[in-house]
Amino acid sequence: MGDAYRDDPRDSFSGLRWMDRSPASYRWHRDHPTPQTDAMRIGDAVHLAVLQPERCDFAIWEGGRRAGKGWQDFVAATTDRTRLTREEAEEVSLMAEATDRDELREYVTGSAEMPIFWEACGRRLKSRLDMVTASGCIVDLKTTKDASRDAFGRQAWSSLYHVQGAMYVDAYFFATGKVLPYALLAIEKEPPYQPALYVVGDALIRKGRETYMGWLERLKHCEASGEWPGYELVQYLQPPRWSGIDSYELEES
Repeated sequence: MGDAYRDDPRDSFSGLRWMDRSPASYRWHRDHPTPQTDAMRIGDAVHLAVLQPERCDFAIWEGGRRAGKGWQDFVAATTDRTRLTREEAEEVSLMAEATDRDELREYVTGSAEMPIFWEACGRRLKSRLDMVTASGCIVDLKTTKDASRDAFGRQAWSSLYHVQGAMYVDAYFFATGKVLPYALLAIEKEPPYQPALYVVGDALIRKGRETYMGWLERLKHCEASGEWPGYELVQYLQPPRWSGIDSYELEES
């Protein structure tokens, strides 16, 4: 059975984010879709276990190395299910249990995996929201190595989660006319599987909106011109955006 959302050719954040590197990066990744990695597969399983536990029907591989006819038969019999090893299934279960707390319950209850097809800057887009809570909040679930405030803050900034959040907020507004807050639920992938919920403020959402709108305008120009530039070949080294240091150029001594 196909996935209508995944099969739709519209741009989503996962594809558009390559514009932050360069148009050349965007075009290459558009033409060479990334196959599902083990991290993506386990991440999908965590999403199900936390946000849609009633749909958890994992296919558990009890064998050894994933090779040979036994594995091939297992794959053929489980085409529509998420496949996990026994160890992976136990880790996913522990991560889901870590979010089963009174303080977090309202953020994992509502409408999960909501697909929205929308438009911005004259371009057709798609977004799949992890959770729209009954209390009125868009929640994005992220697995991470370190969910502490500073470490996850660096990850969120470098991964452009505020841009993803802006797209989700705008997609929901396009579909409903309502503006909802956006939050990130981070869950550590290693014991003790600590969770932390981070609300993304309006200022960051506005910054994210400026960024993705800029991507769309540049993309429009690239498509019209047929030119897909990469990096400047010679340039000054700059501090990372999350460092808090103002941009500067190194001067000759």
